[in-house]
Amino acid sequence: MASKYIFVNLLRVYFTFDHFVGNLLGGVLNVATTHLESKAVVRKARGEAEAEVLKTVATHESKWEMAMAKSSGDSWKDEAWTILFIAVII
Repeated sequence: MASKYIFVNLLRVYFTFDHFVGNLLGGVLNVATTHLESKAVVRKARGEAEAEVLKTVATHESKWEMAMAKSSGDSWKDEAWTILFIAVII
């Protein structure tokens, strides 16, 4: 009969220890999972921000090119003034 009680107590200790280890590992895994998920969210947000910056840069470059193309229509006036000043100096 004493061996029955010893066996029952050993089972209690085993399942208590198993429950403790399970909770401990579950907590550690939960922290690790949360950390990895937050890193993924940060990585995604950084990628979206970089894409937005690249889009803005491309828009500004195209606006700059359009402004330069528009102003180059009057470049013949600049050339004419340059030739006039060279002619006066010579």
